[in-house]
Amino acid sequence: MVKHMWIITGGTVDVDWLRSICPSCQETKIMAADRGLFYAEQAGLAVDYILGDFDSLPEGILDKYRKSDVQIRTYPPEKDYTDTHLALLWAVEEGAEEITIIGGMGTRFDHSFANIGLLSMLLEKGVKGEILDPHNRIFMMDKDHSGHVRIRKQRDCEEYISLIPYTEQVTGITLNGFKYPLKNETLTIGISRGISNELIKEEGLIQIEEGILIICVSKDS
Repeated sequence: MVKHMWIITGGTVDVDWLRSICPSCQETKIMAADRGLFYAEQAGLAVDYILGDFDSLPEGILDKYRKSDVQIRTYPPEKDYTDTHLALLWAVEEGAEEITIIGGMGTRFDHSFANIGLLSMLLEKGVKGEILDPHNRIFMMDKDHSGHVRIRKQRDCEEYISLIPYTEQVTGITLNGFKYPLKNETLTIGISRGISNELIKEEGLIQIEEGILIICVSKDS
């Protein structure tokens, strides 16, 4: 069983940043989805799983892996699910308890928005999921699978914590340790009230009663 899976997909990836943050512990596996294999190669990372239709992968990169023990799944370009979606399903199939998506955001807003939505699929399956890039960490919470989230303050940079309803309403929101605290409040989709909060203590606590909440921890640089 895989405890933690990193999925490198085909959005925008800072290769130097990827090289610096990618874990080396044995419990972490790396899956490359389509062009994500190119980024993994550039970062010098060893991948354990590869999948995609490979329509956006530079020619020749895949060849050496076909002769290795790396597991490969090939899909047609015309299909019902994106490569990232298929990668998440495979990671869940492998028993991943936590999934980090690299390259989930980029110039294609349709893919970026869909990838945020895929976090709800992981939440429903009881898998911790997040989208990570040099400026953002995006994840979801609900009452059934978490109920509360703790966020620790980073000493080397200023971070903003934004709360965005994924369902029509998120009720019973309580924030402790934040510049703008809430107590048993409701946030409604389409309203920007939850944007750009900040921690004023070493640790902040987010609690909700009903609904699904997107949490985005961001920094400007």
